[in-house]
Amino acid sequence: MKTDEETRKKILNAAHDVFNEYGPVKTTLTDVARQAGISKSLIYYYFKDKNELFREVVIEMVSHFIAEVREDVMREKTAAKRLQVLMTVRFERLTRAAARRKASLERSLEYYPIFHSLMDLFRDGETGLMQEVIDFGNDRGEFCVEDSYAWSRQMAMVLLAMDHQIFMNAVEGVMDETAWAMIVDTIIRGLLCEN
Repeated sequence: MKTDEETRKKILNAAHDVFNEYGPVKTTLTDVARQAGISKSLIYYYFKDKNELFREVVIEMVSHFIAEVREDVMREKTAAKRLQVLMTVRFERLTRAAARRKASLERSLEYYPIFHSLMDLFRDGETGLMQEVIDFGNDRGEFCVEDSYAWSRQMAMVLLAMDHQIFMNAVEGVMDETAWAMIVDTIIRGLLCEN
């Protein structure tokens, strides 16, 4: 007999696969139950409705994404390199995700109401990681940022706006790594303390 946590995880894994295949709008709980090999009523034991299930899937994805980026970032010794890795790894992973999904404007707009309420989760996780890097740089005398939280929050919002461009251009395969590297370099130079 499976424990509650194992069953819940099985449902989340199946939901991830089905949401990924059909999208959050077209997915039904019947699809998820079929994928998980369980009854639909068992899903209701763990989740109130499809929206709650979708939210949990996204929370898990965001947590996993932030943890992976954090791992890559913390390998670096300098704050400038950590910030460069944070922004570059994030850009590369989102570009790959966009290419896999072949996102279109119409599809993104269809999902916008669902994703909009969850964007703060991603922005908060990213803001925390960015602030950690900025504080590390401030402590080392490498960066000179007065309010690391405010800077990180604004930068996370700018990055989310850029994400939109990455996903909208995925159909055409537009990815300008050189321009992105220049943006990252400019941001880092603006944070460095003047000698």
